[in-house]
Amino acid sequence: MTFKLYFAAVLVVAGCQLVPFASAQSNDGPVDDKVISGSDVQNQLVEREGKINKLSIEEHLKLRAAQVKAAEDPEVKEAAEKRNKAIQEFRLAFRNAMVKADPKIEEVLNKIAVGNNPGF
Repeated sequence: MTFKLYFAAVLVVAGCQLVPFASAQSNDGPVDDKVISGSDVQNQLVEREGKINKLSIEEHLKLRAAQVKAAEDPEVKEAAEKRNKAIQEFRLAFRNAMVKADPKIEEVLNKIAVGNNPGF
């Protein structure tokens, strides 16, 4: 009994580490052709995090198990790779636009770069 309780607590804590991942999932269905502003996204994340925090331990465990299983799906892995590539392309385009707007900013951007990634 104690081991089960300890194991459940460990899983809940681990699940809480994935709140941003779970928060990024949408139950709202397909989005029309509208663009969601940053504040709308932030509001959705805060609202979803609040809902996740209200789940029971059993629901947290079920959610975490479903996330782990879904992460193994080849379609999800492919989509994650596409997302990561799109993020890199966005950051590079954003960086280039910043340098174009103010060439002096390149020195600052180089200071915050990590590895081969330009940061912005």
